[in-house]
Amino acid sequence: EMARNLTDEPYRDYTVSLLQKDMDAVNAGELIAVSYSDVKVNLDEWQPRENGAGTAFVTVSRTKHETRKSAQPATTTSTDLRFKLERRPVDIGITWVAVDFYNPASGQWVYEHVPPPTGDVAKEIQDYFEEFYAARTLLPGGRFDLEKTAQITEFAYQEYTLPLLERQQEEADQGKLTEVSYSDIKTEVANWFPQATSHGGIATVKVTRTSNIVRPSGVEAPQTATYEFRVHRHWDETDLGIWIAVDFFSPISNKWVSESAGLSGPVPPTGHG
Repeated sequence: EMARNLTDEPYRDYTVSLLQKDMDAVNAGELIAVSYSDVKVNLDEWQPRENGAGTAFVTVSRTKHETRKSAQPATTTSTDLRFKLERRPVDIGITWVAVDFYNPASGQWVYEHVPPPTGDVAKEIQDYFEEFYAARTLLPGGRFDLEKTAQITEFAYQEYTLPLLERQQEEADQGKLTEVSYSDIKTEVANWFPQATSHGGIATVKVTRTSNIVRPSGVEAPQTATYEFRVHRHWDETDLGIWIAVDFFSPISNKWVSESAGLSGPVPPTGHG
């Protein structure tokens, strides 16, 4: 869990998967101990951004000590481990996270080798956004499904989107809005990180849809747009995965709403729900 707190994607998925393999070896009694010494860090490049944020490229040297069953303790020293880190202001101060790593085995950064999502993930996300826009549909004389929207959203995105939907409902109640529907919904999973949290993965999704709005004055021209979301597949205590929209890239601020809210990420590190 600490490794997750100190990292972000795409590096988080890469390193947590390796740590899980080590943990499996510990549980099998094969790996006895791992420790590090002589850790040295060199700042190669610093790219500052507003409000104290920024990106750092660093080179790390360290010596690893490893003890395995039926083997002599082994010591290895690496002197050219390259990381990309981000300095992020949050509501409690400043946090640093490692977001990428130059893999010397492949000669490439981790982000260049992010595995594509599996077919079931892509289908589940398409189904999710069909349900998502059904809840945001208004039939003549009907209402938006605010309760359903609250159930399938969380965190920064929920705080962003529910007030907007409530305003649309107020317009409908005042007779200013007659009908809202969505068509041609298409989703494209940009990336999928199954190890993003201890309670489920996170996908970044591009969603294209056409909105159709009718007012008492007539039918508005259909509007087709593409938006970017982060959705979280949350595993509950019954081991049933549910999808939740947790973040949205605002075309107005050009930021994720979690970033605008001063959060360190779209989903808290501990379980929920």
